[in-house]
Formats: sequence, structure tokens, C-alpha cells
Amino acid sequence: MSFTPIPMNAARICDGLSKIGYTPSSAIRDIIDNAIQAKAQRVYVRIVREQKISDARLNNVKEYQVIDDGIGMDKPSLINALALGSSPDDYGLHSLSKFGLGMKSASFSQGEVLEVISSRGNGQPFLKYVVSLPEIRNRQEYGADDVELSNDDLELIAKYLPEGHGTIVRVQSVRKINHPSIKSILEDLRMKIGAVYYYMMSEDGLVIDIDEKECVPFDVLFTDEANQNGILDENDWDGKSTRWIEKPTKVTIDADNGVKATIEVTQLPYPPSFDRDGVGKQKGIRDKYMIGAGNYGFYVYRNRRLLSWAESFGLIPQDQDYYAFRGRIIIDNSGDDVFNIDVKKSQIHLSEEAYKTLDDLSSEYRKKSRKAWQRAHAELLRLTNEESLTRANTIAAQVDEIEELPGMPDSEEAYQEAERREQEIIEEQQKRVIELVSQEGSNQNTPDTQTGLTPAPTPEQIQRVVTGGQATPNDKIYLVTSTVDNALWEPYFETGKGTCVRINRLHRFARVIYEDNRKNGGLHILVGLMLLQMVASEKHLMKRLTRYKREDTEDILQEYRRVSSDMLAQLCRDVGDKLPSDD
Repeated sequence: MSFTPIPMNAARICDGLSKIGYTPSSAIRDIIDNAIQAKAQRVYVRIVREQKISDARLNNVKEYQVIDDGIGMDKPSLINALALGSSPDDYGLHSLSKFGLGMKSASFSQGEVLEVISSRGNGQPFLKYVVSLPEIRNRQEYGADDVELSNDDLELIAKYLPEGHGTIVRVQSVRKINHPSIKSILEDLRMKIGAVYYYMMSEDGLVIDIDEKECVPFDVLFTDEANQNGILDENDWDGKSTRWIEKPTKVTIDADNGVKATIEVTQLPYPPSFDRDGVGKQKGIRDKYMIGAGNYGFYVYRNRRLLSWAESFGLIPQDQDYYAFRGRIIIDNSGDDVFNIDVKKSQIHLSEEAYKTLDDLSSEYRKKSRKAWQRAHAELLRLTNEESLTRANTIAAQVDEIEELPGMPDSEEAYQEAERREQEIIEEQQKRVIELVSQEGSNQNTPDTQTGLTPAPTPEQIQRVVTGGQATPNDKIYLVTSTVDNALWEPYFETGKGTCVRINRLHRFARVIYEDNRKNGGLHILVGLMLLQMVASEKHLMKRLTRYKREDTEDILQEYRRVSSDMLAQLCRDVGDKLPSDD
């Protein structure tokens, strides 16, 4: 058997490396990785503008510069760093590098020319090498040119590396085809740098300066807050605090390969809970904690460097009920094969064993997070609806029931018949209420030992069932969870209390009113008052429409409530996404 060497097309390889999916921000971060590997304490990222125009304009980046005060490189180290697939000899056990391609592929993804200037200090001069893609295409050979320092290079060294050691990476001839705006690049860098290098910045004192503005470390899990607030109780959480779902725990992520990881999970706040604190409070919380699509899931750190931002692994559903879920998985080099990390260190594909393990672990995390979010949502609805109901009932208490309307009989006999019918209405109402209390299991009185009969429910038990838990004696508008035929509303009549209305808050149309338009308290009040007056109208008809039997009138009105409620529910099914809402 003989070996036949096959030549490589250097230009094609470099062009291929330039198209593996870097953004300007991710490319710069890969170059920063080399600075950290070189034990830098300070890294400067500078963007040179092509023209003096707005940073919001596209295609205005002339050059990227990443400058670090690390140990620097001598000639052999510098040439190795520029090699495609650098020798692993320069990378330790906890290196951020994986394939020895990062600086080259990142630089080529943005520009046509890569310049590297470096010195180890101790009086050694700064060396400069240039890798030019146009030259590689022309020569059909990969390599670098050893060139003299320019005045611009000397100015950068004097300003940023006065100690005489460190490295400057310059990515020049930046491509001008739909290159993002400087504004968007800076925003992305400043948002993510603090999270990507959180451990180096918070524990090792690393300083990263982005276009003359120092970044701050950013803990995406807000663990300091979780430490203060404790463990999440998903059944009693108001949505206003960060809590632990799982404190840092060592787990075996892949038993077959002996790969271990540290997993921690927190529950971030539920932003709508802050609506009642004032205008703009919810937005402030969303911005602070980055609550929203694209930011929830697992953050994977390899050797303390963030690799994957908000990874779901197909385990965290795309549902806003999980927006407050934040997990962190910390691995070292031993997890590379299990997590199948790609060349640009940003895409992860779990091994089958790791997927099963993480699925088992995260099952309980998901349940707790979703239940907590839904509980906070329900609590906010309760408080908001309670507030608008209180206002609606305050107004209702100032309105007297109308006894006479034009076109109704006004003889003495008619008044007497109306009073008789009203008494019948109330008596039948009380019978139905007693049945309702028994059906819902709220009558827990002990049966009489002699008769075996269960005493009638107490007024408090009746009040609790009728009003859905509301205890204010003078209220007339109630939000409840069930009505006859699942109607949107139904009447309730009681001696001395007058006309009341029970509104089914689980009806589809009621959800549009009280949930989708949660912030619109005025709408809640008007709907409550309208339905109360509709019930008063029903009672008036049953009392005063004496040419019909009261029972017939009541049956017709009940059927009307059923039909109109069904039609409103169908309306929501057909055009629910077009109905007004807070969103």
C-alpha cells in the first residue's frame, strides 16, 4: 500500500472557512478567545469607520481591531497561530481553542486581509505578518508576508500596549455587501460580551473595552438574586423575584464516556407582574432580564466561556410560558465529543446519551418553570380583575333598580302580581343555589344523627359558591368559574340584595375581556355594568310581562343567554386573533 499526497487548493479552503456562518460579533469573540488564551488582562475592540456617517448605515466598517496585553508571540508562535489548524502544542487543557482555526476563519469571514502584530516584550520588537486572501488566490498557496510596522501600527502600540508586549489583530478590507451597521454590531457585542466572558471578567479581572466603552460581566441566570430569594415555590410565587429551580449540581451527562457537567437553573421574574407598579416598569424588567423569545433555555459554557446562547436542545418548548426559564450547563474539554461542538464554537448537537440525560433532568425544571409562570399570570389577573370589579361594584351600588318602564301595566293588580312573581323568582333561586352548593361539595355540614339529613348550607357557604370566593356582602358583580350551560353570564337574585350578575370568567369572550385586555380596567367596568343591567332587564320582564307565564319568560331568557353566549364563543374562535388585546 502506498500513500499518495493530494494537494489542497489553499484559496478554496480559505474561502470555505470564510463562509461557515460567523456574524461580525461572533467573529470578534473568536479573536478575543485568542487574547484570553494569551493571558490578557485587558482587551480592546475597535471599529474603524469607512466614512463619517451615521452608525446606523450599512457597509461602513473599514477595519476591525482586537488588541490585547497578553504574553504576545515570538516568530515561531506567530507563524503557528496563522497556520490552518494550529499545532495543539500551544493550547493547554482548558484552552478556548478547539480546532486551531478560530482567528483565521473569523477574520476571513469579515475581511480579505488579516494582519497580526505581536511581541513577547522584554525588549523584543513587535513583528507583523499579513495573510491576504487576494494574494493566496493569486499564488494558489497559503502563507503570510513578513512586513514592516506602519505609522498606524506604531500609534496603536504606543496607545494600547505601552508595556511593550501583547498582540494586535487587524481585519482589513471588510466586505461591503450587506455588512451590518456599526450600531447593530456594537449593540450585539455589548449585550453578549459580558455573558460570554462572565467568569473571566467577574473572577479573573479581565477587562474588555468595546469601541472605547468598558463592558461589565453579565450573569444570565442572575444567581446573586436567586441566592438572596431562595428556592422557587411554583405554587406561591408572585412573579417579582428571581428564584432557584436547581442550584449548581454536578451530574454525569454521558455515563458511557464518563462526561460530567454542572447544571444550574433559575426562574426569572414575570414582567407583567410589574404593570401595577407604574408605567414602563414591565418594559424595564423585560430589558433588564432579557425576557423574551430567543433568550430562554440553556446557556452552555465550555472552559468557562459561553458557547451556546439560549439553547433549547428540542427540550424547552417554543412557548412564552417558558420565557423565565434560564439554565446553565458548564463543561470542559472532556465534553467536546458529547456536545459535538462545531468549528466556530457556537452550535451544539447532543449525543444520544447526553440528550436522554438532559431530558430526564430538565423534565422537572420545565414543569416547575411553566407552573410558576402560569401561577404568576393567574395572580396578576386576580389582582387586576379584583381592582376593576371593586370599581364596578362601587358604581353599581349607586344605581337604583328601575321599577317602572313605559309600556308596562301600572294597575294595583299588576304591582301585586309583580311582587308575587319576584318572590317566586327569589325562592327558586335559593333552591338552585342550595343544589349548586351541594354539587360543588361546598356544604360540609355534618348530617343530623337522628334524621340523617344534612343541614342547609350556611350563608357563608352560599356566598362563597355564588360569588366565586368574593366575600364583600354588598357586591353585585361576580367573576365565577362556572354557569349554567357555560353561559357568559347568568342572573342571581337574593332578598335584600337585589339583582346580581355572575360572569363566567372562563368563557372565551370573557377571557378576551379580562385576560387579553387585562390592562383595560375601563373595559372591565363597562362590561360588568352592562351585564348587570341586562340581568336587571331580565328580572323586570319576568316580573312585569304578565301576559306570559313567568316560567315561560324565564325559559326563553335562559335560552337567549345560552345562544348568545355560544355565538360570542364562536366569534372568538373565528376571529380571535383580530380582536383587540393588550399586545
